[in-house]
Amino acid sequence: MKSNNSIKIATVVSLVLVAATVFLYWLVRNNDPEGYRSSISGVQQIQQLAADWSIETARVRSDPLADFDSLVAFIPQMNYLTGTLLATVRSIPGVPDRLVNDVSAFVSAVDAKEERIERFKTGYAVIRNSTRYLPLAASNIVQAPSIEPEMLGRVSTLANEIDAYLTAPTDATKGRLTVALERLGTSAATLPTPLPNHFANFISHAEVLLERQAPTDELFSLATSNEISELATKLADDLGFELDKKMGRNDYYLNGILAAVGALLLLWIVFALSRTRATVAEAVGPGAESATVAERSVGVAGEPATASAEPAARVNEAVDDDVSTNAKLLMSHKILVDIVGQQLAATADEIATDMESLSEANDKVEASQSNAERAGVVASANAIVGRVRA
Repeated sequence: MKSNNSIKIATVVSLVLVAATVFLYWLVRNNDPEGYRSSISGVQQIQQLAADWSIETARVRSDPLADFDSLVAFIPQMNYLTGTLLATVRSIPGVPDRLVNDVSAFVSAVDAKEERIERFKTGYAVIRNSTRYLPLAASNIVQAPSIEPEMLGRVSTLANEIDAYLTAPTDATKGRLTVALERLGTSAATLPTPLPNHFANFISHAEVLLERQAPTDELFSLATSNEISELATKLADDLGFELDKKMGRNDYYLNGILAAVGALLLLWIVFALSRTRATVAEAVGPGAESATVAERSVGVAGEPATASAEPAARVNEAVDDDVSTNAKLLMSHKILVDIVGQQLAATADEIATDMESLSEANDKVEASQSNAERAGVVASANAIVGRVRA
């Protein structure tokens, strides 16, 4: 009855440990940090692509003959990376809302950079066109045969001042040049044709440069700023913090799995050893009683000790053999316990193999019952021999 209760208790505890192991494994599977790793990689790729985009924008601005196809080529790749990043972060189980909002703000900043580059591209195309044709318009005025020296001086002065304004635009310079262009237009209206057209062409290109240069420079500064890089660094740090938290939780879960597996193995080892001791105790008990009865029978018979000397020697040899067998059996159990202690760090996949080893050990224990019974008989015979000698 006691043995059946022990089996039931061991079975219930085993089921609890197995359930705990399965639950911890489920937590590990649902705490996969791969989403955060992919997000960090995506942020870093966007950061690098944004830096390359800024460098290309600066190159286009410094090259009067550059086209804008290289700037447009960044847009599809950037849209793909931002869309993938946003989808990846939103798909992470249990991701904090603040982190989703930070990623959305980061994607919005990238979209704003794209818009600024588009506006810079449009504005710079107009500026570059006017910068190219303003000297031609001034040349047409200078080459006109009926141009007055005073008007020629005013055009030359305005052309030089506009060039200086393009290098360092200020509101004060812009206001002064705008007034000078209006006065020049009024004076040119009374000149004979085709001079009014030449002056109008010159004034229109000059006004475009005055109106567009400062805003375009501002767009260029915003489009090539370090805003995306700074946001990307902060966002990568936040994602890395969440990644470390997930990795820490996974370590706890895995340690819990190992502990549950180790406890399960240790439980069945202890149970097997207790069953072995109980079996040996049951086998030794009847043997002891047989020895007592044998001693009484010898006392009644009063046979001399010398009569059983030769059988006693054989009995002693048998006893020594059985004692050696029992010692080896106990030693094997100790070795088994040591081996199990070393395997506590094994993974949950090794449970089936270890349970088979326990089953084999249990079979060996049951097989040893017959040896224990023989040990009882030998003990009885030894007691008889001792009685005879006495």
